[in-house]
Amino acid sequence: MSVKEKSLLGKFDTIDKRFLLWTTVILMVVTSLHPLGLPVPITDNVKKFYDGLNSLPSGAVVLVSQDCDPTRFAEYGGGLIALFKQLSTRPLKVIIFTVADPACVPVTERYFIPILKDAKKVYGVDYVDIGYIPGDEAAVVRTASDLKSIINKDYYGNDIASLELLKNIDGAQDIKDTGGAIFVTGNGSFYYTRQDWTVKYHVTCFCINGVTDLGPLTPFINEGLITYIIAGLPQCAAYETVIGSLGLSSGAVEALTIAVLLLFVAIVLGNISYLSKRRRQ
Repeated sequence: MSVKEKSLLGKFDTIDKRFLLWTTVILMVVTSLHPLGLPVPITDNVKKFYDGLNSLPSGAVVLVSQDCDPTRFAEYGGGLIALFKQLSTRPLKVIIFTVADPACVPVTERYFIPILKDAKKVYGVDYVDIGYIPGDEAAVVRTASDLKSIINKDYYGNDIASLELLKNIDGAQDIKDTGGAIFVTGNGSFYYTRQDWTVKYHVTCFCINGVTDLGPLTPFINEGLITYIIAGLPQCAAYETVIGSLGLSSGAVEALTIAVLLLFVAIVLGNISYLSKRRRQ
């Protein structure tokens, strides 16, 4: 090591900590907004989720129980955006509703509906947004057996009877007959849907959840009630990579990765600087 290099390392611990802080912040912001495409491990369950959705037959009707509210959007909202992007590329019919919390509806309108619109999907024919259905588990039971008995208008105030997509769909059996599936977000909404949609009618179930939901849902995965699942920020980032559209999850994972790497480098260089000074004393 040259004298100049030794001198630079010896001065590392004199660098203003604010410089290191702002460098980290700027790099995190830039990478979160514009992901670099750093390698992300693609787990088997992410591949199966992607392939499972692609295996649904043309014209199949899928129900999305969109129960991700703003407080959880940061963790797996990117995965849901990726879900709707993949759905928008397939010739499927999409029915969306919310059973967990009315706060989930603005998330649907802000992030997911525009994706279907941009894909030139026709409202009432290719997709329908029912909005919030109150009643928790009791409401979900009715959606499985007789959907139209608990709703007469969609989120926008249109009569259900006027929507072509819903003319022949009254519940879980009709969706299963089309070769469709149910997509559930949030472990709470799965507890509502499992008894009727997956146990009674054997509708294929896809889940996108937070990583803390994985533990409680594991018994249902082992029982085969959940066929496909993506859980947590890293797997949502992997899903974005698989569909070829890096977004919120990829940006968040890369920002965290860069922050950790910078911290590691700062610790290593700081210790080298300290030891270099000790030797000169």
